[in-house]
Amino acid sequence: MRSKPDEAFDRLLSKAVEFHGHLGPYLAIGLRMGLLAKALLGANGMNGLSVALETGQTPPVSCVADGVQVSTLCTLGKGNIRIEGSGKVKGRFEANGMAVEIELKGRAEDMVRELLIKGYSTKAVEAVKALSDLDLFEVHRYRRAAGPIHAGTHSR
Repeated sequence: MRSKPDEAFDRLLSKAVEFHGHLGPYLAIGLRMGLLAKALLGANGMNGLSVALETGQTPPVSCVADGVQVSTLCTLGKGNIRIEGSGKVKGRFEANGMAVEIELKGRAEDMVRELLIKGYSTKAVEAVKALSDLDLFEVHRYRRAAGPIHAGTHSR
């Protein structure tokens, strides 16, 4: 796990903003979540990685999905990402016979929501960037994947 995002993260965040349409803390959280999952699973994102998110389809929490798509290269079009409807900032990532669940810690989520309620979206993004992976996420690793989590198949 890395401690904090760097210049490479900022470049990827710019691409995510272009894809998503605007900058927000949940987009940055999704980006960090996907990058962490790839690092923990040794996955490149192009092949063999699949994701199930629990964010639901309602903004702002659903914005996590766009950050995950940009950082992992798992996309709805390839069918290797699934979005379920609980509204949690949580995802299960699988690759190489391994799985990892990553969930936004309650303290971090409370901080983001508080800043958003006050109208400080940019400050919320900066706060997300300033936190270490350990302060931002709760992580659970599994030796075996529980089975495929993507709805479709995609071959290259």
